[in-house]
Amino acid sequence: MNRLTSQIIKLFLSLLPALGIMGCETIIDVDLPEHEPTLVLNSYFGTDTTFIVSLHESKSILDASYDFKVVHDATIQLYAENQLIGTFTESETESNNGFEFGNYVLYHYPEAGINYSIVASKSGFRTVEAQDAIPLEKINPSIEEFKDVSDGEYYGDRKYQLTYSLNDPPGEDFYEVFLYAEMPEYEYYHDADTSYFYLIGYRKNRIYYEEVGAELNEFEDNSVDPTLFSDKLFDGRKYTHTIEATIFVNAINEDEKIKLYLEVKHVSKAYFRYKKSFGLQLDSEGNPFAEPAPVYNNIEGGLGIFAGYGVETIYFEFDK
Repeated sequence: MNRLTSQIIKLFLSLLPALGIMGCETIIDVDLPEHEPTLVLNSYFGTDTTFIVSLHESKSILDASYDFKVVHDATIQLYAENQLIGTFTESETESNNGFEFGNYVLYHYPEAGINYSIVASKSGFRTVEAQDAIPLEKINPSIEEFKDVSDGEYYGDRKYQLTYSLNDPPGEDFYEVFLYAEMPEYEYYHDADTSYFYLIGYRKNRIYYEEVGAELNEFEDNSVDPTLFSDKLFDGRKYTHTIEATIFVNAINEDEKIKLYLEVKHVSKAYFRYKKSFGLQLDSEGNPFAEPAPVYNNIEGGLGIFAGYGVETIYFEFDK
């Protein structure tokens, strides 16, 4: 036996265990329990809106489609401090980008500090219920400074920094902060002789921003949303924070002012946990190395969220 033949034999023998493992394939049939649909109830209620509920049917974990079946003809009742307020009325089903929303409405404006509970029932489903409240304390947000920090040409975009403050009450609190700009909307008209844009009104557009300096969420585990934060770093104190945003100002005429809205929401713990966990799930979608991110749920007997918030809005104008 020459040296080459000896090496080939040794290599073959070293591969035998692996070949044996590859050849021993076992198929295991797993009996999954039959999917039992439950009610999925979603409702945010705040000091700036009435009560609106979206009601759907849950899907099997094997159903990868984005179709959600609307639940019609359900009975949904609202209670305030265990006293019946009224029964929701079903509105027309709405569609948005292919998604259908089954909405139920009750024209009752919520108040801060009141414990609200909701009960939903439909034949063929388990009855579901949940409860939450709007935080009672006012936080009195204010604008401390607003300045243009643009550097060079931005082709119609300008970069601004906004510093705001809020008065955080003692105890565990949660917040969500949005920035909006009121921008003109135009429609284009043309015929054989002429063409022009004409103003049809104004619309509030959300402006996405970045944090300046230390991030509010840097000590939060797996934070993904800078608009949503807790008061861990400033409990019971006045908090001041700076954000930076790019705004397209060329749509504004020279003689008009730019109108901005800073919306500060004082949200419940259920609101915070649901939105935070939902954001984590979206962030981990399609990432095989991400940790599982189950979405928080406070609907007893079903799925979804019923959560309250108080909102205080600051409106201000500035020149282009």
